[in-house]
Amino acid sequence: MSDSGIIVFKLKGVSQLVPGKLYYSKPEDIGRIPWRLCVKINKAPDNSNTVRINTNGALHNFEDKSYLVKFKAKLVNQLKESGIADIVEQAAKIFPDPINGYKVFGTELIIYSLLDPKSGWVVDDTMLITCELDVERVRLSDTIEREFNFPFSGVNRMPLGRGYFSELVTVMGIRWQLGAQAKMVGEEKYLRRFFQGVKADFKGRRFYVAYKAEPVSPSESNPDLREVPWTCRIYPDPMDGAVCTSSRTLIKFSDLANPANDLVVNDTMFIRCKFSVIEIIEIRDDVGS
Repeated sequence: MSDSGIIVFKLKGVSQLVPGKLYYSKPEDIGRIPWRLCVKINKAPDNSNTVRINTNGALHNFEDKSYLVKFKAKLVNQLKESGIADIVEQAAKIFPDPINGYKVFGTELIIYSLLDPKSGWVVDDTMLITCELDVERVRLSDTIEREFNFPFSGVNRMPLGRGYFSELVTVMGIRWQLGAQAKMVGEEKYLRRFFQGVKADFKGRRFYVAYKAEPVSPSESNPDLREVPWTCRIYPDPMDGAVCTSSRTLIKFSDLANPANDLVVNDTMFIRCKFSVIEIIEIRDDVGS
């Protein structure tokens, strides 16, 4: 059972905002939790503006309760004649995050014409941002963790777009695997890592999964992944049903090929993968109980 609502944030005095400073909306009670939007604007060297929109539940003491929160944040274009569509970002998260305890989740929008009066993003020095929230009280299972090495050969000849996959690892009745793929970003070739489950295995069940995957030296018996950021997602994704998500970072092939890094030996590389799986269990009662 879930509760839904919308936060409307009219951020005034945009031209005078301090770069990097956080600006908060008034709290809106949804699912018996006071939610706020938090907005931060920074200017990049290329004169673009980065608008970061956070959904923030930090005012609430969650105690031992967990919530699945689906949200759709929208930067509203206020001039219909501009012909520019609203920018919409949507996602789903567990609050508080079971891995790092975060009570905030955000998205970044890059806009080149933020203060242009003809663009429609700022009218009368005011920006309009909305966020639709759907809040569901859930129960989380115990966490199961696994680690494994994913070796594959032919690194220096890895074609663009072709997927390389680890062996399947079964956890909580779901078969999971790590994948790797080469892709171009501008003039540079990068290694993308992604983690996925076998879609046929889920059968209506939901999971929160956090993973980290990093190339390691073949001579390193116990690689240290503590500084590698977690990539987290709900599987299947409540928004689009996806059971695969890419790592938060890409790795340059030029770094892999550098002998000083000791990552590719005899055209073979090892990726160390650590992942945690938590089942999300429905509670059939009042969202705020």
